[in-house]
Amino acid sequence: MSVLVTAAADATPASSFNVVAEDIEFDTDTLVVVAGREVVIDFENRDGAMHNIAVFTEKGGDVIYRGELFTGDDRREYRFQAPPAGVYYFHCDAHPEMEGVFIAR
Repeated sequence: MSVLVTAAADATPASSFNVVAEDIEFDTDTLVVVAGREVVIDFENRDGAMHNIAVFTEKGGDVIYRGELFTGDDRREYRFQAPPAGVYYFHCDAHPEMEGVFIAR
């Protein structure tokens, strides 16, 4: 994942995102947020499979936020407080291979 962190080094932090799950993958593998601020993810599931976004302290670590699992074609709005500055991990609980880096700064 260090390649993803390096690639996101110049990304501007945001407080809201649109994320799509389709063909058992996310349309992004990196989310850069403002540390300590509310994060809003408009999550669209375009698959007939269950998906969500869950954020962890690290791969296999403690849960920071876990969005509701739901079947597509549908969408949910996830709202939560961003963690302190640092590099974290996100994935889909139903398909852990759907993963990415969650950076707070």
